[in-house]
Amino acid sequence: MWTGSRSRRPAFVLAAVLMISVVLIAATTGFAWFARNQLRRVEGERTALRSRNLAFLTAFFVARGLAADRSDYDAPDKPQFQPMAFPAGEGVVSLHLVPLDRALPVNALFLPDGTTLRQEMIHPWEELWNRLGHGELAPVVLDFLDADGTPRLGGGEREGFINRPLGDLSELLLCPGLSPPLLKGPSGPSKKGLEDFLTVWCDGKINVNTASEDVLTLLHEGFTPEGARALGAYRVDHPFKKIEDFFEAPAFPREALGSVMNLVGVKSSYFGLTVEVTWAGKRSWVYDIVLKKDHQTVRAVAWEERH
Repeated sequence: MWTGSRSRRPAFVLAAVLMISVVLIAATTGFAWFARNQLRRVEGERTALRSRNLAFLTAFFVARGLAADRSDYDAPDKPQFQPMAFPAGEGVVSLHLVPLDRALPVNALFLPDGTTLRQEMIHPWEELWNRLGHGELAPVVLDFLDADGTPRLGGGEREGFINRPLGDLSELLLCPGLSPPLLKGPSGPSKKGLEDFLTVWCDGKINVNTASEDVLTLLHEGFTPEGARALGAYRVDHPFKKIEDFFEAPAFPREALGSVMNLVGVKSSYFGLTVEVTWAGKRSWVYDIVLKKDHQTVRAVAWEERH
């Protein structure tokens, strides 16, 4: 018995040593994996913070430039609206500023009473919903947005209606009858949705230097697709520096003057700024920022980060 016990003892010790070695190796490997992950996380957070700071500084200097701009019009041909890029240490910052106010102002549909649809908005609003094949929703959405609880003809106030301006167009999905395809457009390159015709980034006058040809055709029955295309081509070389330039353009329908004169302008109050920060060998961080200009004061009203 003693002989057998002593012969098994080295085997037991060897097994124990092997087991301890396996545990130590596993622990060391696990710690190394954890350390690497922590290092990546810290490095990622550091890079994200540097990117965010660069985007903030870029937006700050762009806002200063907008505040200093005393010109009477905003059009894509102006130097500040051209894409640009500059080095920043090991990275590159790309930016593109665009004037907004380029679609129907969904938050400026009504007169100051908050319930009466502006006269110049009657045709564009009805035409929009008819064009999308949902004319029955035109009065419903007005009831959804207006300030009172009184149903209008063809509408119908109900519980859940927000009765206030929109913070984002996606809030329209809270209205009965509206669906994501109606908001964003059905699948297909030529299909249009509400997002192509409406905006929350407009103070009430559509900038005819930035409005799409589709939006122009909503303004009055005199704006045909051919006429809108002609206006779009004309403004490339002849930006509208004052509203009279638009009214006197060759393709402008003279019969539309009285209907649109209070709906259109040549300046923007809102500007979209896209800042992309790319680090060598690393992914990019993109910031979508909306700036609002009020006289010589410019402030950020929306900020979205994606990467």
